[in-house]
Amino acid sequence: MAKKKVGKVKKNKKVEKSGFSELKILSFALAGAILTSFFVAIIVLSGLWGHFPFWNMIIADAYSSFGHSLAWPNVLLGIIYSFIDALIMFGLFALIYNKLIKK
Repeated sequence: MAKKKVGKVKKNKKVEKSGFSELKILSFALAGAILTSFFVAIIVLSGLWGHFPFWNMIIADAYSSFGHSLAWPNVLLGIIYSFIDALIMFGLFALIYNKLIKK
């Protein structure tokens, strides 16, 4: 069995002393975006059958200026918009978190 080469992890001494770990920004952002768009898809698809009216109203209000409404073609549009929004927000969260734990 061949040995896998593992890259060295850059350690930050300030972070090690504080006991907190740094977040991988892209991984954290992608995980948050995938999870958020999954739940938005569930809520919007169930909204087509009359479920979750409050949450569907919030999603429709947030993305109505981009053309989103509770109709079949716009379900994919809402999922894409929520993925982009969550990717930015979770990425900013991880970036700010990493900056704060280094202080």
